Amino acid sequence: MFALLLTLMVSVSHATTMLVVTDQPKAVKAQEVAKLFRTTAPFSLMKDLKIKVIETTPRKLGCATAAASSFDLVTTLDSVDDELLMRSESRDRTNVQEMSAMATLPASCSNKDGPISRLISCDTPQANSYLNALQRTEKASVAIVVKTDSRYGCSGGKRAVITTSSPATMAIHELMHQLGFADEYAYTSACEADIYCPPGTPNDKSPSGYGNLPGTSFNIAAFNSKSSYSSNSDVRASHGKSIPWMSFISSKTELVTGGKIGTPPAAGVTGLYRSIVCDKATRRRDTWQAVADATIMKSLSTTNIPKAYWPTLAKSLGTTIAP
Repeated sequence: MFALLLTLMVSVSHATTMLVVTDQPKAVKAQEVAKLFRTTAPFSLMKDLKIKVIETTPRKLGCATAAASSFDLVTTLDSVDDELLMRSESRDRTNVQEMSAMATLPASCSNKDGPISRLISCDTPQANSYLNALQRTEKASVAIVVKTDSRYGCSGGKRAVITTSSPATMAIHELMHQLGFADEYAYTSACEADIYCPPGTPNDKSPSGYGNLPGTSFNIAAFNSKSSYSSNSDVRASHGKSIPWMSFISSKTELVTGGKIGTPPAAGVTGLYRSIVCDKATRRRDTWQAVADATIMKSLSTTNIPKAYWPTLAKSLGTTIAP
């Protein structure tokens, strides 16, 4: 009996809770989000992960909604492409407003093509107070917000937020930003790339120690390569410390092709692949990613999350992947 009680206590102590909080009556979109998490690996495989939907009121939630911007979109579209995802993401996660107090915007930015306007925010004092208290009460690792709004959009950073008019896959994308993962689509202007890709960009770290911008995240490394490499060992010795997923690359996987750094494109193979995320930056840095496949960090039309990402996601949520 004592052994059974001890086993139950250990099991409970390792449980982790994810909240999906919404001000939508009947919580239709929030239930859709919760179902997607429950059926998408690695979340579906996490040990003792509990996903709970909580319905509240707009007054209690206290999220601020900004005025419509030129980038606001309604969900009358049948599909989601990379550009739509890029334009819909509100860049709360880089704290652009806080950065502006420290430094001016890059020279590549003008008044017209500056940072994408904030669509929705749950960083208000009231929202933070409410959600933090809710997390303490429910003993939850994270709280994802699904805000009632007729526009298509989201925000990331300290807290993942999507609107009720956005696809459920966006909630996973934004939560992964919060847990230390960067975008894998190409920033479409020099202004945006210069904001999110320069060396030394201030960036909050996730519980796993990674940030959510290229070069600080788990999934996008940033380093300049040599003109040629003699072997896989040469690549590992030269850049191993700059590649967070290096331990997930098989010793049999090629890291050099014809003397040039890079793994030959292969579906499902963790390696070292050129990323295009920062290619339009004025001071271009080479960026690299773990897989050649499209993942949910590039497109919302897939729920693919490579296995190399799983331990970092589980660690950030305070749990592990079940055997």
